Amino acid sequence: MPADVARACVRQHEKEGRGQKRGQNQAQEDMEPNIPIILLTVVVFFMFAVKIQSNRLKTFQANLPPGPPKLPIIGSIHHFLMARSQPFRALHELSQKYGHVMHLKLCEVHVVVVSSTDGAKEIMKTQDVRFANRYTTTSFDILSYHCNDIVVAPYGDQWRQLRKLCVTKLLNKSRVQSFWKIREQEVAHFIKRIGSMREETINLSMMITKLSSNIIMKEAFGYSCGYSDLQDYLVQLDNAIRLTSDLTFADLFPSSRLMKWVGSNEKKIEKYHAKIHQLIETIIQGRRESTDSCNQEENKNCDFLSVLMMLQKEGGGSLPLTTEIISAVIFDIFAAGSETSSTTLVWAMSELVRHPKVMMDTQSELRQYLKGKTIITDKDIEGLHCVKQIIKETLRLHAPLPVLLPRLCQEPSEIFGYHVPKGAAVIINAWAISRDPNYWTNPLEFQPARFAKRDVEFQGNNFEFIPFGAGRRICPAITLASSNMEIILASLMFYFDWKVPHGVDISKMDMSEASGLTARRKMSLELHAIPHDVYSANQTTALC
Repeated sequence: MPADVARACVRQHEKEGRGQKRGQNQAQEDMEPNIPIILLTVVVFFMFAVKIQSNRLKTFQANLPPGPPKLPIIGSIHHFLMARSQPFRALHELSQKYGHVMHLKLCEVHVVVVSSTDGAKEIMKTQDVRFANRYTTTSFDILSYHCNDIVVAPYGDQWRQLRKLCVTKLLNKSRVQSFWKIREQEVAHFIKRIGSMREETINLSMMITKLSSNIIMKEAFGYSCGYSDLQDYLVQLDNAIRLTSDLTFADLFPSSRLMKWVGSNEKKIEKYHAKIHQLIETIIQGRRESTDSCNQEENKNCDFLSVLMMLQKEGGGSLPLTTEIISAVIFDIFAAGSETSSTTLVWAMSELVRHPKVMMDTQSELRQYLKGKTIITDKDIEGLHCVKQIIKETLRLHAPLPVLLPRLCQEPSEIFGYHVPKGAAVIINAWAISRDPNYWTNPLEFQPARFAKRDVEFQGNNFEFIPFGAGRRICPAITLASSNMEIILASLMFYFDWKVPHGVDISKMDMSEASGLTARRKMSLELHAIPHDVYSANQTTALC
């Protein structure tokens, strides 16, 4: 009996042990994660997140401006590769189909193209602060000493101080007027050179370009710099400007470090920039050793470099002027002043030759207004409205910068209900806007007289006519460029009659543009100059 009781106790103990173990195992199982349920939860969450992201992407893309079909990786680039026209014309043709606010994708880069007056006003006035920064490419970054100039410097205190300095010290009206003697002397040499070629065919494109460069050189550096240094500077400057219109792989794929090492354009620009900087340093060193100094009160010897060096020496300003900043500012003035002037003047002469009546009317008005004079003075220019109208009409039809330098969208924005992504490049097609039939009667015709009836200026207040831009980023060198263009065009019309070489049909003249940032004539303009009576009188006066 006791043995039975003992065995029963053992069995009971074992049963309790097994029960306790099962309880522990159950508790352990309860504590262990349920893998299938977790996996299912993760999958459902992932699908939900993808769905939300997909909806956001669809909403984002649905709100983007319309645009042409895009291909993987390259985006919209193929539309330009297949186009037989220049980029600004291709953009205009695309906008005719997809609208005046259009979205493109250049590889990784979002681009919004604006081709209407209202759109330009929205970007450059209504929402100007949001789009106040420039979208900077590799070439501009290098040439501007990493955005230390006026054109592409980030919108902020340094840019404001630098622009104020340029507007008040370098490019103000009195400073531009003080350069009248330079313009007068250079134009006199130019006119004499043309007069000596009366039996020859003149490459007017080349001569005007050289004249514009010479004038800007004297205004920037004065007469004391070595001629060879200045000519070398012009060569390197022209080489650099020609490359600014080319996008590098780094521009198209900004997120890729590898792309910075692909292609040769960046290395070429760095080479040209290094030479430009070396030449500027040589010129500055020569100026420091010179006894000539800028006399602000009498405006003597006050070329741009002298003024900048004087301000650098004085110091104490809120913007320390380094040699790099001085070089960048001089580069901007050269690029804006010389390139804009020469391109516009060559197109003006091209249009005048193609429209003989306009040319004859202009010459008649000029010679009547200046009757009895043999030299055009600064005061005379103010009354030469016909010349001003021709320049305006030329800028309208042949904007030297047909597509304004791109602006950067600094934060997610909206234009006319369309979404503009942060970081997008915003391009304004000034060439298309100035040919819009909604604002211009017979927009494709060369009619300078339209500006006699219509008070439209290019100072940035009339958004149908913005060859120099508008808003905070408007070109500060408008007065300088206008003054240089007016005296040159007036002299060409006053002293000479013009005709095309024998056998050339003016109705079939090649009026196409060359590739590049600016819309230069593709073919050089070649003409015959016939000296007018006033030219002979001018040369007699000069000899006396």
